[in-house]
Amino acid sequence: LQLIDANNGQHLWAKQYDRPFAEIFALQDEITNGVASALGDEIWRAESARASTISTDSLEAWGLVMRGNQALTSWNNESSLRAQTLYRAALALDPDYPLAKAELARSICWRAINAFSDSLEDDIAEGHRLGEEAVIAAPDDPIVLFSVGSCFSVTGRLQDAIRLLKKAVAKQPNFAMALAQLGLSYAADGRPTQGLPYIEKALQLAPQSPYAWLYELWRSFPLIELARYQEAERALENALESYDWWWPRFLLAAARAGQNNIEGAQEALYNARRKEPQFSLDFARTVAAIFYKNKGENVFALLEPIWPEDLLTADE
Repeated sequence: LQLIDANNGQHLWAKQYDRPFAEIFALQDEITNGVASALGDEIWRAESARASTISTDSLEAWGLVMRGNQALTSWNNESSLRAQTLYRAALALDPDYPLAKAELARSICWRAINAFSDSLEDDIAEGHRLGEEAVIAAPDDPIVLFSVGSCFSVTGRLQDAIRLLKKAVAKQPNFAMALAQLGLSYAADGRPTQGLPYIEKALQLAPQSPYAWLYELWRSFPLIELARYQEAERALENALESYDWWWPRFLLAAARAGQNNIEGAQEALYNARRKEPQFSLDFARTVAAIFYKNKGENVFALLEPIWPEDLLTADE
């Protein structure tokens, strides 16, 4: 069997099967899962391109948003800033372009929660404003719903995020990133049991996604809340294989502390400081207060008793 994009002839997925006819129903399920895995994030990219072409009269603005999305997949301070610059350039060409507003909102909020922001409150306020405008302009676009929901998810507007992300998933059930972000939102809202299956489904749908490491990181949030510390540690190690930064190091410390591995937990905290010079107990509390409904109380209950004294505040 082969899966081909009829619009451009691009080969998306292929597999050969040799089964008895009696196994036809199991084979149908396997084919369905194979196609879904192949298309997990491709669905998002294709839908994003489709939505963009009907949302603006400027082909150049559309191209800038697509380039911004590509930059955002290589997540770091520089690439996310480049994405933000491209989204702003698209809005300069078409100030009413809802997808550009939504993606800019997402990039701003992600930068804020990851310590890339120079003015946290101002950036979050701008992200929320752009997101609200995008949803008003395109209330049924799954990409807009996802991107704005993603912005709200990581900056404290959890009920709004869950509402928008549930709508995005209803419109596109195999939208892996929306599923993962919805699961993360539930976990941050104090509902880890409800959130975890969404993230695990995203990993099943898109195991080769450039965001798979991020789904593993997000999976650790509900696992830690559920005191499933060994599983959380494995998820975080999976994430760190692709991208090493302070968030997974911080949560790795919590997962290890939950297993009474104090030396390993403190090592992870020192590694978090190496990845982010601002990292300290004060810094972590500030970020957690934005993200978690409970301000990260379960994580800090594990970490505060063993937090090294020389990491209590940031280096001058």
